[in-house]
Amino acid sequence: MMLLHEAKQRFLAIEHELRCRHPDAILEAQRLSNQVKNPMALNIEDIWEILGTKPLYANTRTNIARSYVDKLAPLIANGRWRIWGDNNKPFISLAGPANRNASFSFTRHAPVELQCVGISRKRLFAVQGAAQALVDLQTQTKDQLAGMVDRKLEVLVPELIEKFGKGWGCITVLHFLTDMGIAVKPDIHLVRSVHTLQLLSGIRQRKQPTMSEALAMVEAVKGLVNEVYGEITPKRLRYVDKVLMAASQHHVVGVTK
Repeated sequence: MMLLHEAKQRFLAIEHELRCRHPDAILEAQRLSNQVKNPMALNIEDIWEILGTKPLYANTRTNIARSYVDKLAPLIANGRWRIWGDNNKPFISLAGPANRNASFSFTRHAPVELQCVGISRKRLFAVQGAAQALVDLQTQTKDQLAGMVDRKLEVLVPELIEKFGKGWGCITVLHFLTDMGIAVKPDIHLVRSVHTLQLLSGIRQRKQPTMSEALAMVEAVKGLVNEVYGEITPKRLRYVDKVLMAASQHHVVGVTK
């Protein structure tokens, strides 16, 4: 494992290279960082805005995911997501293996415009699961919400996977927590950057890390953030996550100064 001081110098070199060659990537990292709010200051609508569309990004290209978000927006905006959260009138049901889209079907409660939206029922079922979980979460007190934010990720992530239901895996949950400012998203790009920085040993460069690998990467990046800035804050964590992702996307990882 590379010493954190050496990892810090490597990170700063990568950041500098991105700023020189791809300044828009740094601006985007700063924009995302500035969007992060104090997790404890978020209301239910704020959380839904972060949470609701995350299943649309799973295992697909960002431009395709954004097209899904645009299609679904009229059906979940302005509080309409709360209708999705009614456990007694679900829009999509599951009968069969969850890895097959054919196992999911629209119920009689599903509006026609949803049935014609052009998004797989499997993804829509995951969106529904998030809405149902968030409606339940709305009944919790601020102290309980604080407990969720402060809970260790090795406990919180499995709990959220179970609560959100089918279609929510470790990476998708961590994607949600990344935009909350309390984790990083260990996708293939972060894996590559962590490998280059040698923040962890034994991490294989693959698209889907195991949960233990994913959680180890989160803690490793948190250590890097603390080494670089002397503190770990939601905004700092979100910024570094995006810089490491961009470094891989722009093939900057590996540069040294």
